[in-house]
Amino acid sequence: MTKKLPLRRALIALASISLVAAACGSDDDDSTTTDAPADTEAPAATDAPAATDAPASTDGDESDMAELEVPDNPDNGVTSDEILVGWLGDATGPTASTQTAHRDGAAAYFEKVNQEGGVLGRELTLVEFDDAYVAEDTLIGFRKLVDDDKILNFIGLNNSSGIDAVAPQLEEVGTPVIGSQSGSTTTHENDYFWNTIASYADMVGVVQGRLAEELGGADKIVAIPVALTVASGDQWIEAVNSTITDRGGTVTEAVRYDARADDLSAEAITIAGLVEDKGANAIVIHGTTKPFIVLFTALDAAGVTETIIGGMTGLVQPAVYQEAPEAVTDTAWGTHTFTPIDIDTPGNVEMREFVESEGKWGDTSKSIGFVQGWVNGKIQVEAMIRAAETGELSRASLQTALGTITNFDTGGQSPLIDFSRPGHNGGANVRPYDWDGTELVAVGDYAEWTEFLPSGD
Repeated sequence: MTKKLPLRRALIALASISLVAAACGSDDDDSTTTDAPADTEAPAATDAPAATDAPASTDGDESDMAELEVPDNPDNGVTSDEILVGWLGDATGPTASTQTAHRDGAAAYFEKVNQEGGVLGRELTLVEFDDAYVAEDTLIGFRKLVDDDKILNFIGLNNSSGIDAVAPQLEEVGTPVIGSQSGSTTTHENDYFWNTIASYADMVGVVQGRLAEELGGADKIVAIPVALTVASGDQWIEAVNSTITDRGGTVTEAVRYDARADDLSAEAITIAGLVEDKGANAIVIHGTTKPFIVLFTALDAAGVTETIIGGMTGLVQPAVYQEAPEAVTDTAWGTHTFTPIDIDTPGNVEMREFVESEGKWGDTSKSIGFVQGWVNGKIQVEAMIRAAETGELSRASLQTALGTITNFDTGGQSPLIDFSRPGHNGGANVRPYDWDGTELVAVGDYAEWTEFLPSGD
């Protein structure tokens, strides 16, 4: 199903871009984790170089920016009064709780921009298609948004199996994708993906690094790869096998599980057997909120309560720790490029103030996917302004403009975004997060974990 998300218009053109610049702090800004012990404070992107991209509206006189105009380009989503941007993901399926947060973060940022005047004299409108985590529907939604709605670009195209289905068509239509939630191989090999989240290889690299610290050495790791039965699950298992074995550890056979399953007892019993028979001391897991809760419930029943569980972005979600058995989550932690909303950084403070002033989005805004969506919105606006400086806003000019974004300061909501990295791996840096019983807590800053990144960032 396709729908336009309602966004309000205001009167003062481009004021929001200046506000974003004011909210973004330097790399030296301190940012603390609320109520967390001092040794878990999370500095705001302290690993990043001091020089950062500034939003285009601060590069010169604001009146010049206010006068920046582009002609209508309806075949590329630019009409006389709005700019159409597509979101394609799971709004009703098994990964909806995570993916809708990503969508809502972008929608919230668009609404903020619209209240302050829009961009290039136009509103931003997010056009949504729900593929319900079905790859065939991803392909249908892709053609609908590109051919019928004629969007400028995607701000999220999230399901790995669906991404594999549509990737060959991206070059044909020339539609950029900003900030997919997937860290899959395809998103880092296709030139039309501009990644704000780390690759799976980088996530696994940091998982391995922390496991080595916790277990007393890389050679002490005996890991079970666990992954959903989707394309990115294959890539996760490949990354686990290569990274852990190359660094001196051992990997057992992999365990796959279904995101739609309501009972994962059989999979939990298989994992318990590997712990018992192979001496596995770590589970390196791929997945998302709801499947994690189902699997962790089954692991508790199977007696797997002391094995370390380190994983991808889906484990940096409060709901996992609030709803899954504590006996299992006590040893679990995840890795992520983004900074949860409750950690104080200039960008998060700005975002929280807006969310609270609007009185909506509720628990959705607590998901780290909301933060990514919001940051994707910042990059969307920045890239459109850079594209408009060429005299037109089109898919082609936006694609070119995205390539000029390097060391983009998100106000501590992530490391600096740098699309000049190979594979447009803008959000390469990643760090672990623990659950302290109340909220997510960063384990060090990003710089402490860069040595474990296969990308070498």
